[in-house]
Amino acid sequence: MGLVLALAIGLGRGETFPQGADLGWAIAAGVAGVVGISSLYRGLAVGRMGVVAPTTGVLAAVIPVVVGFLTEGIPDRMVVVGIVVALLAVVLVTRAPAHVDDDRPSGIWWALLGGTMIGLFNVCVGQFSGDGALLPLVVVRLVQSLLLVAAIVVLWQPWR
Repeated sequence: MGLVLALAIGLGRGETFPQGADLGWAIAAGVAGVVGISSLYRGLAVGRMGVVAPTTGVLAAVIPVVVGFLTEGIPDRMVVVGIVVALLAVVLVTRAPAHVDDDRPSGIWWALLGGTMIGLFNVCVGQFSGDGALLPLVVVRLVQSLLLVAAIVVLWQPWR
């Protein structure tokens, strides 16, 4: 529904279909987004939420910040302190105590993949030129939908 509504509103606003770099960034964002969110959900399904959710969330936030460091320079000292504290929190959260009663795996690898890809999704969306707001997102959703349907067909996973 979001794809259809964004398409209708974008066309109604007179936006043009993304071309060149915007189209490339939209396709890359679609791939990164579907891999990221699928990995997050897979990690939550097979791992421990207390590990998967915060790790994914912090990585999804830190990766765009690092890209910003590289492209725009280092921000204010307090911002850097906040990032360091967040990274330390991930390390502490992902440490498994010796007396864990839960025999489930931590899900850390799914969290790392999910967080990295969601972070890259945010970086890709941030690269849009600004010529249109909705039609690049239509491309993102279309790519995500096609990849997700292909993965379901190829992997034949239960809908549950």
